[in-house]
Amino acid sequence: MQKLKFLFLTKLDFSSMIGEHHFILRCVPQVLPEQQVVDLDMKVMPQACTGVFSTDSFGNQLYAGSLLAPHRFFYYRVNGEIMRNDAEKRPEAAAPYMRYPTKLTSPSEEMRLYADELWQQELSCLSGDGYRIASRLSDIIYKSFTYAPGSTNVHTTAAEAFRQRSGVCQDYVHVFLALARLYGIPARY
Repeated sequence: MQKLKFLFLTKLDFSSMIGEHHFILRCVPQVLPEQQVVDLDMKVMPQACTGVFSTDSFGNQLYAGSLLAPHRFFYYRVNGEIMRNDAEKRPEAAAPYMRYPTKLTSPSEEMRLYADELWQQELSCLSGDGYRIASRLSDIIYKSFTYAPGSTNVHTTAAEAFRQRSGVCQDYVHVFLALARLYGIPARY
């Protein structure tokens, strides 16, 4: 059994006053058979906001709230401790959303051929070690892509970003997700 501390904080500064700010925060560790949250402290500012803790359909804890008063910044800090006992961990398959493509992460035929070629040339020697395959795949994508702000948008698919070999952070992630899942590695954004 081990005790782990966690800290997550974010501050957003807005260029002008905003109001009617609605938010959902997913920054509390999940409660699992092998993991229990034993201490949790959360601070959200400005203090006039209201919110409630809830759980989404994947079992993630979330805090949904609103801040109606005008404000120029939004700050939240979540910290605490978890107790972890990996002897209690159940061998489970990864959640379905980590294994299957989405509208933005569906691989093209070009990506499937690339994944096959990459496996033959470089990754098959790592077979059975999902972490090393994922790490190497991440390096390969990073080195073969060009970071190009404005070349894509929030609707650009992994296949489109892969074809042009450029994009921004989300494009790198979408390509990674598509390829990792082709190798049977559960992955999520």
